[in-house]
Amino acid sequence: MKNNTIVCISRECGCCGREIGQRLASIHNIPFYDKQQVMEAVNKSGIGKEIFEAIDNQNVNSLLFALANKFNGTIGGKYSASGTVSMTDRIFVIINEFIKDIASKGSCVILGRCADDILSDYNNVVKIFIYADLEERTKVVMKRENVNEKTAKKIIKNTDRNRSAYYHYYTGETWGKRDRYDLIINSGLLGVDGTLDIINSFVTKFDDLSTEK
Repeated sequence: MKNNTIVCISRECGCCGREIGQRLASIHNIPFYDKQQVMEAVNKSGIGKEIFEAIDNQNVNSLLFALANKFNGTIGGKYSASGTVSMTDRIFVIINEFIKDIASKGSCVILGRCADDILSDYNNVVKIFIYADLEERTKVVMKRENVNEKTAKKIIKNTDRNRSAYYHYYTGETWGKRDRYDLIINSGLLGVDGTLDIINSFVTKFDDLSTEK
């Protein structure tokens, strides 16, 4: 890309957002960042993989979230009852810094992690939300996880609930709300290839227009 365009992709569970993001990055020969790269950054800070995974996979009804939501503050500045920064917040501060660092280095695709909000002051960011009907997403998760329909729907419900709670906790905004994104697209209607084509055209046009400014 010509203008260091950063693509932030948020997605509902089962929308093939990771595959679409990876393929978009490959088309433009730019880095792709998802949970794996974030976990590596957290590990470098001295927080072990096991701790990161435990917190990352926690249920929104866990004691930690129930406790944390009793307190107010800015991003990365919420405090636990003991008066110390919670491990969840420590990890988010690391993620925040990591995302800003990679965004400063050039074009890339970032999956989730509130990147759209973290980079909200950047004028070279395209914010995308991918969704699909539950029926389509259920088929994807059943195949991907090798589970039955009931289990797939449970995975989808829990994953989306956790993403929504995480996003709201750290941004104060509603995950998936229309005015938070530049492009909202139904991958179930267009399929992975069709969705990728539309997103790629949108991002390419955005980058071209940035050149003209």
